[in-house]
Amino acid sequence: MIKNEVNKVRTIWVIFFVAALVFLLSLIFSKSFAVLLENDVEVSENSELIYYLTISYDGVDKNGVKSDSTTISEIKSGLLKVEDKIPDGLEFTGFVTTSDGSIGAVKRSDGSSCPGKVIDDTNEQSTDTGVWNTDNTEYTYHGLHYDTNTRTVAFEVKNLKAGCELTVGIKTRTPSIDDPTTPEREIRRDFYNFATAKEKDLLVKSNTVHAFMGSEFATLYNVSYEYTGEVPAGVPTAPSTASYAEGTSVGVAPNVDVLGYTFSGWTTSNATITNGSFKMPSTNVVLTGSFTRINPNRVTYQLTGTSPMGYVLPREKEYFSNDVVVLDSLKEGDVFNGYRFLGWTTSDVTVSSDRDFKMPNRDVLLTGRFEEVTYKVSYKFYDGVLPPNADNYLPVTKEYKPGVTVILEDVLGEPSGYKFLGWYKENNFEMPEEDVVIYGEWKQVAGTFEPTITKEVISTKNYYRLGDKVEFKITITNTASFSIKDIIVKENNENSIFKSGTNYSVESDHIAKIDTIPAGGSVELFATYTVLASDSGTITNEAEIKGALADNGYELKDKEYKASDSFKIQSKLKICKTISGNYNENVFQFHITGNTNNYETWIVLENNECETVFVDPSTYKINEIVPQEYRIKTVTGAINANNSNLVVEEGNNYEITYTNEFVKKGFLHSFGRVVNKVVQGGN
Repeated sequence: MIKNEVNKVRTIWVIFFVAALVFLLSLIFSKSFAVLLENDVEVSENSELIYYLTISYDGVDKNGVKSDSTTISEIKSGLLKVEDKIPDGLEFTGFVTTSDGSIGAVKRSDGSSCPGKVIDDTNEQSTDTGVWNTDNTEYTYHGLHYDTNTRTVAFEVKNLKAGCELTVGIKTRTPSIDDPTTPEREIRRDFYNFATAKEKDLLVKSNTVHAFMGSEFATLYNVSYEYTGEVPAGVPTAPSTASYAEGTSVGVAPNVDVLGYTFSGWTTSNATITNGSFKMPSTNVVLTGSFTRINPNRVTYQLTGTSPMGYVLPREKEYFSNDVVVLDSLKEGDVFNGYRFLGWTTSDVTVSSDRDFKMPNRDVLLTGRFEEVTYKVSYKFYDGVLPPNADNYLPVTKEYKPGVTVILEDVLGEPSGYKFLGWYKENNFEMPEEDVVIYGEWKQVAGTFEPTITKEVISTKNYYRLGDKVEFKITITNTASFSIKDIIVKENNENSIFKSGTNYSVESDHIAKIDTIPAGGSVELFATYTVLASDSGTITNEAEIKGALADNGYELKDKEYKASDSFKIQSKLKICKTISGNYNENVFQFHITGNTNNYETWIVLENNECETVFVDPSTYKINEIVPQEYRIKTVTGAINANNSNLVVEEGNNYEITYTNEFVKKGFLHSFGRVVNKVVQGGN
């Protein structure tokens, strides 16, 4: 009864668990008008008698507010099951009805509407005052039931708020004092009535009201009730003792429904019970009942498929037959760690829309399933300018997980006479935890224009080396018969930057803007490329028209407007010197000469030293002038021997390493030529 509220607010006071159910019954007698009767009063034959069951609910909420006749607190009941067995002899005639068939709760303090109502599981027409089934064994009115076999009224109330009350009126008709179905002549009839209500393991009994017809001086015999054997905790007191005249038909009190026990039923050795009633003998009757403990059944939860990290299954619990079981854990549609819960399913029971079910006399297995959460990205066009069949150009809707990067889709083509202006959403956005609709817009165009672009190197060198500046000229020509404006030109090479000039402005290193070009006119732009150490071979430099406008509704035709020119980087020859073994401080000379051109140079290196020279495509002889105390050990790299030829091809760089080793110290050495003179025949 309290569990759902406790799960929601864990700071509820302990006193909340002893919220009480109170049942009051009033007896109404009507001749020409309704009159509220006292208990133990005489009523007339063949008259209408109405029992009013008033159900109230009390408790203390999480804020410590205790409900009473003038105060409501923020708690609600679970499922309340109410039963009232109509006394034998009275004829059931219907229920007190409302204009729309609803039977709801009111505040006890002022009678205004309040949460809580009779569960309408029969759904008659609102204009019906009640309906009998085909064999006249059950009468129903918007969730109120009367069973002729057991003479019992039954209904269920849900979500009754503490401090509120709900009233159900039961119409009956009194019989004649003498029962025409018996041979004896009765001089008195007594009617005792009480109701019971149950919420989970809490069972309560109302007060008992008594009315009678006939002689006040007739001899009466008592009918009493008592429990035998083990009596479970929380069992309501046995029905009150009632008194009847001999020969009166007496209805036996309803069986007691206690959680975890079966009830034997009321039995007696003083009378014979048939169909829940017996004829009152000329002696007192004692009815006894006993309880037998029963074993509960289990509700177990399991998952199928992929589940989110950190989710813990509800624990297995035990319930008794007809207990109302509220599903634990997540509701269908809840999101947990990036997964959406799809709900609990079972073939063992039928789960209501309130996520509960009545426990059967068997175990129940509930199976849950998750799916990864994705949200939709869809596209729409604004309702301004639209091409015919605009929806045909919308990208398809796609689903994404939260947090991923979404790249906007392109429209599916552009029809003649229309231009798509773009989506009004940044590209590469992070997907949120919700669906996203991206809007775009079209523009109608009168036609298109196509300017031209050329690019050329205006420097005069055949080859360029580190640090050289290569000059470019970019020419934009308007081929249209009208002026164009706001022409945006971009240098696509990061190492090439625009220079200031006339008829255009430099917006950044790589972006320039031409304000206007008249029909048939041209504008020249200039850029500079500075050669880097990493450059080699042929360098291609590209420029591009990125956008242009016109005032007459014409648009830049959708195509690439690119132009490029290239220049060549001079080849590099790197010569390195190393010494193997001992080293006598010295320098080493290298002579490089071109076989097919006039190139000639000398390089002087020390140990572990390198030098780079620039050379054009040709064949070169590489020669080391070896000092007299050294010899060449190895030549590696582009050549493998001293005084060899190296063929330099365009776009390639080369490296050669000479390794020398020390032989002995000479008697004469110099940095230049060594000349030895030998004189013959003298002293």
